[in-house]
Amino acid sequence: MTSNETEALIEENILIKAHKPLHNIRLSDDKTYPYIKISTNEQYPSLSITRKITNDNAKYFGPYGDVTAMRNSLSIIRKIFPIRICGRKTYAAATRPCTYYHIGQCSAPCAGKITRAEYRSMINSLTLFLEGKLTRVIGKLHSEMASTSMKREYERAAILRDRIRNLEKTVQQVRIVLPANNNLDAIAIYRGKESVYAHVLQITEGKIVSSENFDLKVAEEASDEEALESFLKQYYLKRTYVPDRLILNRRIDDAETIANWLSRKSRTRVKINMPSDRKLRAILDLAIENARTYADNLTAAKKKTANSLLELKNYLGLEKTPETIECFDISNLGERNPVGSKICFCDGTPNKKEYRMYRIKTILHQNDQAMMGEIIARRFSRLLKEEKQIPDLIVVDGGIQQVLAAKEQLDNLGITTPLIGLAKRREQICLPNGKMLEPDRNSKSSLLLQHMRDEAHRFAINYHRRKREKIQLS
Repeated sequence: MTSNETEALIEENILIKAHKPLHNIRLSDDKTYPYIKISTNEQYPSLSITRKITNDNAKYFGPYGDVTAMRNSLSIIRKIFPIRICGRKTYAAATRPCTYYHIGQCSAPCAGKITRAEYRSMINSLTLFLEGKLTRVIGKLHSEMASTSMKREYERAAILRDRIRNLEKTVQQVRIVLPANNNLDAIAIYRGKESVYAHVLQITEGKIVSSENFDLKVAEEASDEEALESFLKQYYLKRTYVPDRLILNRRIDDAETIANWLSRKSRTRVKINMPSDRKLRAILDLAIENARTYADNLTAAKKKTANSLLELKNYLGLEKTPETIECFDISNLGERNPVGSKICFCDGTPNKKEYRMYRIKTILHQNDQAMMGEIIARRFSRLLKEEKQIPDLIVVDGGIQQVLAAKEQLDNLGITTPLIGLAKRREQICLPNGKMLEPDRNSKSSLLLQHMRDEAHRFAINYHRRKREKIQLS
């Protein structure tokens, strides 16, 4: 039982998150979107990326739908605000600074290169920056620079001067759409041919500081208004910063209840409406156009991928289009720390939930063929044991020896799934019967196979590198 509609809304969100009902409108693929985290609960807060919010008194900014754009923003942030990114817990002045300090991307609190007060001031400026309040950040830094100059701390003043210049360059790239006193989110829902999409434009101090696209899973009978209302509940449940106004391109029934909930969450009065003002309507039109472009790009990408899979089916003479493909690779340095990797592509795109890493257990000497056989046997014997679906195509990184090692293990298990090897030399395709195919290296199907092979190689090398580092530190 709840005492009012706002509490019922909060409880509903908790239950949806816990039970994930099948036909509930939700963000596509149940993605966990990333956040930028500032660990303000530490003596010298660090900056990191996380996909999980915990109750640790840290500050979280997000969620970010465009991960690439977020990482690009982080690279800019680290040049302007040299916040530590290491996991160091002690701060002894005698410690030698790391490489990041020497390239200007860390202020080295571990080596006593910055005072705690100066570091905290930088954290406060970074927080304002992530909230989109660029003008306030620049004003704050101007005040600090004047104060340090008065104290004849000219080196510190020069650092602040350079920080201001970098920020002013960033401000020049931000699009101004409204007067400076406007802080709002413009949210548009758009129904494409294959799905329903939401677009969020975050406007702070009259400037567009964030533009995010989200793909929604929506039942066919659900209206755009229902999709928008459900999106608002899920998005702002995870969003840490809430502006004082939301403008929508559809009228929703539960606007007042959601506004009351967000007001409690942000501790400021939040308004939700469809605007009549011409400038605000223009901003919503921009959000709709962004959502439409995003939908068109996704549709084009899916069509391109579908053509690649169809081309691969025809080239290899497969009975069916390989919707699920698994690719295997081995990584080692001589006999040291051999590991294997398995990556999975579904409908031509990476399915990272199905990526797996393997520590070689039975092969004591360098023998890539035997190692490939081991991870193939482990992978597919487990699939059979758990009665899970076998992929439509199996790809191994290597030539005929790796292919034959994999084929032997598949035969022992009674698996007849098509198997190929991809040799790096001239990007040849190796078949179990020893026949070598030489496809056009720039064809859609060949590029897809190369992408898979490179992804498996990257995944294996990263695992191998982590194992080496762990041994070196132990």
